[in-house]
Amino acid sequence: MGSIVGDILRYQARGQALRQLIKQTIDDAPGDAVTVLAHGFGCVPSFDLLVQERVNRVDQFITVATQLPLLFESGALVSLQPQEALPDHFPQRWLNVYAANDVLAYSVAQVFPDVATDQEVDNGQRFPQTHSAYLTNPAFWRAVDTWVG
Repeated sequence: MGSIVGDILRYQARGQALRQLIKQTIDDAPGDAVTVLAHGFGCVPSFDLLVQERVNRVDQFITVATQLPLLFESGALVSLQPQEALPDHFPQRWLNVYAANDVLAYSVAQVFPDVATDQEVDNGQRFPQTHSAYLTNPAFWRAVDTWVG
């Protein structure tokens, strides 16, 4: 658990390199539009990037098992404080997928109702296994397919 906390603190102190890596990955992706899909704490640097910079090719944001609402409401995000609104350039289509029994997954639509839609799935696992079970859950992929399609 110590390494997870260390990774989070390290990102909070020196996360620019990770945000730039995400931006470079988006820039290198084929096609005209890019959907950013992020899981767990990976949602945080993706969100920070999309708040801090206009990334024109990103038309949708999909978060999975995210802690963003907790960090936002706690004032612990690099990019946005609780009293601030999302910038106009932030993607206007945001799907957030969570499992009710995943204690590390939060509803985003309650915090960002103008752009975010929540989709609850059942991963068929207890915590902590449920936090890693999204990508192997057919219900998750159906939700993403419906959203993107």
